[in-house]
Amino acid sequence: CADILNTLTFYCYTANQCHHAPAGQAGLSLDEGVASDNLLRIPSTQSELDRITPLEPLSSYVWHKLNATQLEVGGLGESMPFDQPQLSQEQLLSVYLWILEGCP
Repeated sequence: CADILNTLTFYCYTANQCHHAPAGQAGLSLDEGVASDNLLRIPSTQSELDRITPLEPLSSYVWHKLNATQLEVGGLGESMPFDQPQLSQEQLLSVYLWILEGCP
């Protein structure tokens, strides 16, 4: 969990500063101490999916945003991380497995 949150924090919070409180992009703040509470089982503001649905990567909007498949699930906007290189295959696999394992 710490590795995944560190990855998301670096790319989505620190590097491009999109998801800072109080009004992060798409209403998502990844500030320390609230990141997981703002991700797990929280409806996305851009699609019908929750941001992250534990045990179900393909039902998790963040997964689709990271893979540039958000339009395929009724979402919108650019893929993430915005204005940064896409996550490596290793990082994407880690996120996928983290969600698949229930976001421990």
